[in-house]
Amino acid sequence: MAETVIKTEKLGFSYDEDGKKVPVLHDVDLEIERGSFTCILGHNGSGKSTLAKLLSLVLSPSSGKVVLFGKNTDGITEDEAYELRRRVGMVFQNPDNQLVATVVEEDVAFGPENLGIEPSEIRKRVDDALELVGMSEYKKHSPHRLSGGQKQRVAIAGIIALDPDVIIFDESTAMLDPIGRAEVMETIKKLAARGTTVILITHYMEEAAEADRAVVLDDGRITADGKPEDVFSMTETIEKAGLEIPQVTRLLKALKSDGINVDTRALTPQGAAEAIKCALGGRK
Repeated sequence: MAETVIKTEKLGFSYDEDGKKVPVLHDVDLEIERGSFTCILGHNGSGKSTLAKLLSLVLSPSSGKVVLFGKNTDGITEDEAYELRRRVGMVFQNPDNQLVATVVEEDVAFGPENLGIEPSEIRKRVDDALELVGMSEYKKHSPHRLSGGQKQRVAIAGIIALDPDVIIFDESTAMLDPIGRAEVMETIKKLAARGTTVILITHYMEEAAEADRAVVLDDGRITADGKPEDVFSMTETIEKAGLEIPQVTRLLKALKSDGINVDTRALTPQGAAEAIKCALGGRK
């Protein structure tokens, strides 16, 4: 059985606005296993970014608890919190907010240097991280002259160089054009394939389709949790959460409603084509 690296129990959070408590998350129970690729979906204001900040200890719960690597984070010391934050990396929406140096390789080295890691080990980590995100040829470039997708890949390399157990991507493709989004998603899939525990926060259904698991947040509550193909088939729940059913799913459901006995769980055009071919050919 896989190790649970993140667990929440009855997790709740409220912001203070004009002296009033505004609840954002309500009784969230969630377990993340080591090596898994989980997507957390929700519309703006659903609480998904707040959840990401709670899991990375940027925020503290208003109620309930967060358990990281078997340790309850309630009442931990600052040294303990520092170590746990190192093990849970976070990639934010705007890459410019994470770039601190004037040369790509120096930016990636910034985190490990602050951890006091030996120079030879830093060199290896920087080279390996840039290789993984496909940015080795840009290591001597200025990050601020790169495209949005390239900047975000440099930001990801900086997190990888810290060698975290978990990487949370908080709407990390939201500010990118389609090419930049595709570049970053390819990097995320590489990380998942090599066994990194990945949590992707997004409202893009096609990104969620790449994950092993999809969790839907609506008004601060989990309303769906399972394999993407099963979650996407919950049309009413998805639409109630303010999300759009993927075009592939919409097409297959339309065919199903017209009397064609087609499997509606395909997530890609290729999968849909195969499902339609099977349905029209009379095969299961």
